[in-house]
Amino acid sequence: GTVSRDLFIDLPADQLEKLYRLISMVSDKQSPDTAVGSDLDRYASNYGLTRKVGSPSIGIVIFTTNNLSTDIAIPNNSLVTSKSGVNFKIMGNYFFSAADKGRHAATAARIKKALQLAGISYKYAIEIPVQATRVGTNGNVGSLQITNHNLDFDIKVINLASISGGANGESDTQFRNRV
Repeated sequence: GTVSRDLFIDLPADQLEKLYRLISMVSDKQSPDTAVGSDLDRYASNYGLTRKVGSPSIGIVIFTTNNLSTDIAIPNNSLVTSKSGVNFKIMGNYFFSAADKGRHAATAARIKKALQLAGISYKYAIEIPVQATRVGTNGNVGSLQITNHNLDFDIKVINLASISGGANGESDTQFRNRV
């Protein structure tokens, strides 16, 4: 409690404690064993390594209808949803065109047996690529799981094959082991 202790011992000791804490923090950020997140990314960049990012699932959905008296637009980024609530976006602009009834009927005839297994007996079909709206394995869904869409037309949507290819990004532990 003396003035000399306050001035000559406690004040420098507090400053040294802050300095040691900063040195420890810098040491943790520069060690592959203790670095996390963006600090680990910066450490790995010293060796030319980057974290593997995840990928979204991709696949094909089938839109079907019995009525092609007018064109049905299926715009880019329209959403279709699986039974489990996973969203997928349409990749590109597509048209169920009345002028292409023959082609759409041929598509439906080609996949007729698979559509019947799904409980669909519509006359016209179009195949459209989709991509999960989120990166990761949660977008990998089995066949016949996509059943909803956000379009204002009387059409059905189904995926006859699994939608796959989704992968999670590399975790700190996986990246650290690779580094």
